[in-house]
Amino acid sequence: MSTSILYPAFGIRGLKHCRTRFEQGGIIFEAAMTEALAICPVCGSRDVIYKGARVRALQMVPIGSKRVWKEQLRIFWPHLTRRTAASFLTAWCRDAMQSCIPPLVRVGRTLLFYRTFLLNYFPHGITSGMIEGIVNKIKTLKRQAYGFRDDHYFTLRLYHLHRQRYSLSG
Repeated sequence: MSTSILYPAFGIRGLKHCRTRFEQGGIIFEAAMTEALAICPVCGSRDVIYKGARVRALQMVPIGSKRVWKEQLRIFWPHLTRRTAASFLTAWCRDAMQSCIPPLVRVGRTLLFYRTFLLNYFPHGITSGMIEGIVNKIKTLKRQAYGFRDDHYFTLRLYHLHRQRYSLSG
């Protein structure tokens, strides 16, 4: 097999790729030294006595695994009961923290910290998304209100806010 995958993935030169295995959500590359690729580790000379090869295992996270984790987390919201959602969230966070990918570990810890608030969605299925949208529209209008002549006009614009449609300018 080729050595071309070992240098970009690990920065390793001088080993020949033997085999690839998939275990526990990770990729394990097995590589070995060949007589033609043997070099002295001290001076870099190719004039060495070759005494055989030992297979080495190099582990890395699959390419695109963060996207897979994100897609798995989307399964959280369609759960029908709080109990099944809680068990799914706990398992996902545990797996994310064991993945040893720093951004995923941080997301797993954050989700566990806010676990009770996330699970409060399931008894009633109510979110604050609509209210947050209205508050965002009011903040946008406040930014535009610096040119208004009086507070009465601003109040009228607030009453008319739900009928307004924003369009992209430019």
